[in-house]
Amino acid sequence: MTDAFSHFGIKRLSICDVQRLEWDTLESNIRRWIYTISPFVESVKSAAIQLLSFIKAISIGHRSSEKLFKVLGLHGALTDLLHDIAIIFQSKALESINTHVVEIIDRLAKAAREILSEFESAILREPSKFLFVEVLFTCLQVVTSIKLLCYQTYKLHHTVRTHQLYSIHWVTCVHT
Repeated sequence: MTDAFSHFGIKRLSICDVQRLEWDTLESNIRRWIYTISPFVESVKSAAIQLLSFIKAISIGHRSSEKLFKVLGLHGALTDLLHDIAIIFQSKALESINTHVVEIIDRLAKAAREILSEFESAILREPSKFLFVEVLFTCLQVVTSIKLLCYQTYKLHHTVRTHQLYSIHWVTCVHT
C-alpha cells in the first residue's frame, strides 16, 4: 500500500506535519490526494468484493456435514468484523459493501442450518451407518454450534440495528 501511495507522490504525514507545510507544498499534496483517492477507493472496493464473493460462493455452494464448522467459522469471523467493515465502508459510495456483508452473513447462517438439517435427515434415514459414540459426540458439537450460531445471529442483528439507529441519529443531527 505504501508503495502504491509513493507511486502517486503521496507521503506518510502526521497531522502535525500537514499543518506545518507551506501553502505551495500543501496545495500540491491536495492535488495529488484528489487524483489518488478515486482509484484507491475503487481498488479497496474491488478487493472487498472479491473477498466477499469467495465467502458468498461457499454460502450458496453444495451443503455437506463436513463443511459445517468451516461455515460457522466464516460466519463468526465475518460477524466479528461487521463493526469494523461498517466503519471502513461508511460512505454512501461504499454502502453496498455493508449490505453485501450482512447478506452473506445471513446466507452463511442459512447454510449452517441447512447442513444441520441434512445431517439430521441422514441420521434418521440410516441410523445403522452412525455409531452411537460418533452420533453422541456429533450431537454435542451440533447443539453447541446451534447455540453459537443463534448467539452470533442475534449479535449481528443487534449490531446492525444499533449502527442503523446511530446513522439515522447522526444524519438527523447533521441536517438539522
